[in-house]
Amino acid sequence: QIGNIGQMGDDYRSESGFDSNTREPSAGDTGSMFTGDNAAAVWQLYQGSKFLGQGQEKLNRYINFTTLRFYFQVNNSYVLNKLRLLLLPYTNKNWKRRQIEAHDNGSSEFMRFMSPKQDLFCPDLYIPLLAFVTYALLVGFAAGRDGSFSPELLSSVTTFSLVVFVIELLALKGGAFIFAPDATLPWVDCACYAGYKYVGISISYISGLFFGYFIFLVLIAVTGAGMGLFLLRTLWEAFGLSSSILSMSGSSHSKSQSTALIVFSALQILLMYFLPYGSFL
Repeated sequence: QIGNIGQMGDDYRSESGFDSNTREPSAGDTGSMFTGDNAAAVWQLYQGSKFLGQGQEKLNRYINFTTLRFYFQVNNSYVLNKLRLLLLPYTNKNWKRRQIEAHDNGSSEFMRFMSPKQDLFCPDLYIPLLAFVTYALLVGFAAGRDGSFSPELLSSVTTFSLVVFVIELLALKGGAFIFAPDATLPWVDCACYAGYKYVGISISYISGLFFGYFIFLVLIAVTGAGMGLFLLRTLWEAFGLSSSILSMSGSSHSKSQSTALIVFSALQILLMYFLPYGSFL
């Protein structure tokens, strides 16, 4: 029987290709492991990492992630106080942004000012982005409640909002270039100011869902007036206008600047009304 077992072991070793002289792979045999399918997998991994690196490098040419991180430097205190300022800006007197006293002259524009968590009047991207996502979710909730939800609805609402956002962004930046060429108003700042209106839209929208169309109209008027005044006072400082908003004194160019800011701020109420119009009302 022992002989039979030995014969079975020899048969198994011969079938499996195992031999007593076979040794474990050593460190020197590492190169032989990357042959065939292994070599193809390693090459594909290398090409994939190289492609991702090139894509990130190209993306960094168009998007400054350091700048974007600056606009997301918020805390709970800033968010609560900024929401109060957006909705009730009537009692605020000082609208000047706080500048960094010691800074490198070769730094980018945004580095001249303190971050949002250090300065309430610094624009941020956190609140506009969160407000826009909230608005999109509310549209989906309203459609689902009525049984008409579809992915195409969210896509169309998002696309329409983005088109309006781009037009508003170009109008704001173009107005700054025409009426205040010396003003410091980066593109990201314009995006922040154009996105703040979704705070009022979201509040009015959810209130209208539960309390009706009339409440929606009332809140759109109230939050729209607050947003218009916020933008007027903020852009007034950004454009470097020294005269009073109500006096409209100064040269004809200053009056043109004042008129453009007042018109742009007043349009916020119309945009806040028409953007959600037809979604559930």
